[in-house]
Amino acid sequence: MTHIPIRHIYRSLTKRRRRLPPPGRMAFAFAWALLCSLSLVLLIAPPSPAQEAAWLQADGSPPALTEDALPWQSSFGLEFDWQRITPAPASLYLPPQIRLTAEDLSCRAGILIDCDLGMVLFEKNADLPLPPASLTKLLTAWVVLQQADDLNQVLTLQDGDFAGLYEQHASLSGFSSGETVSYRDLLYSLLLVSGCDSAQALARGVAGDETAFSERMNAQAAKLGLKQSHFTNASGLHGESHYTTAREMAAIFQAALADQRLRDILSAGSYFCPPTAQHPEGLLLHSYFFWRLNNDYCGERLPNRVAIAGGKTGYHSQAGLCLAAYARKYGHTYIAVVLSCPGNSHTEQYNFSDVIKLLEQL
Repeated sequence: MTHIPIRHIYRSLTKRRRRLPPPGRMAFAFAWALLCSLSLVLLIAPPSPAQEAAWLQADGSPPALTEDALPWQSSFGLEFDWQRITPAPASLYLPPQIRLTAEDLSCRAGILIDCDLGMVLFEKNADLPLPPASLTKLLTAWVVLQQADDLNQVLTLQDGDFAGLYEQHASLSGFSSGETVSYRDLLYSLLLVSGCDSAQALARGVAGDETAFSERMNAQAAKLGLKQSHFTNASGLHGESHYTTAREMAAIFQAALADQRLRDILSAGSYFCPPTAQHPEGLLLHSYFFWRLNNDYCGERLPNRVAIAGGKTGYHSQAGLCLAAYARKYGHTYIAVVLSCPGNSHTEQYNFSDVIKLLEQL
């Protein structure tokens, strides 16, 4: 295609204008100025809040694109029908330029991946084996979801499900020994409030005991081809042989996110457990991940239209602060994992600040 410079078009029109009578010349000048002004407005005008809200989906991300669509098309402030846009080839997609260095993050190990392209966008010591703390519960939940067909099935908690947890100051769900709750309630308490009692109860309910359940966890990791991960419990409590890497934790997280039920749990801000004999008014669980995110940091939306969809925190003294989160932007899903950040629950949450630094690069 031959491109004609705009200055040639302007000169051609100017010569024709000179042949017009004075009133015609004034009309031409006015029309030309109006056209230029309108073009400038269309290019720089930001969308109104109402237009942006109508354009974005319920989770804060733009409409899903087809396989061959560009993920960075925008409305330029105009109301339009997304389906009428002719998409460009996906081969034109340019991954974001990550301007971070390893020294910019406080974690010992971290990674950021584009799940749709299978592309690592940033990594820091991503193959260093480290304790994942309660990020372990992502694998626990995934194994349970694969084994338990009916989440309405109930399980009665036993004293053994609480064994050793009080002594280690582990996080608890709020259930009591002898209380009968559903697998669904246990899964929500496992991921929202990181209940170690729920982890041990689910392990017993699915496999008979935690040792047998750990074997299923390791078998599931082996199916993914993971070579540097080994799990000895369902809760993530410290163990010399309990470890993974940032890269392999991201692989586990990505595989688990294929289950819609797990995505529903991780994206929930709260969950109400129905009444039981021990809790006649029910039990309300709040997501620790979203509580930290919304109270201490930027909230679920980052300035560059990255929608943080869910995540899981982790901490014990040997593991440090850990975090796995997934986010959406223009039809792509991204996963960020950081391990062994400094601090604890009473200090700055360096796991969140590291993950936000990574997602801000998108």
